[in-house]
Amino acid sequence: MFLTRAERGRIATHGIPEWLWRRDALPLRWREVEGVACRVVSARQLLEERESDPRPPRPKDAAGIAALRRLAARC
Repeated sequence: MFLTRAERGRIATHGIPEWLWRRDALPLRWREVEGVACRVVSARQLLEERESDPRPPRPKDAAGIAALRRLAARC
């Protein structure tokens, strides 16, 4: 997905400016994923998205949300 900076530095999904993310959604720290350096979306951002999803949760969602809560608590 491509991200952009919206007004006042907010992070938004490119082409969909109304989808504003948390200010800390894309930490400045770089990570390495299979040998590629990149910035990754924060666990807090992903958790917020999962918890605010209006669709009924699927069986796998509970495990994903629990894992994101653990990760977000460590940050």
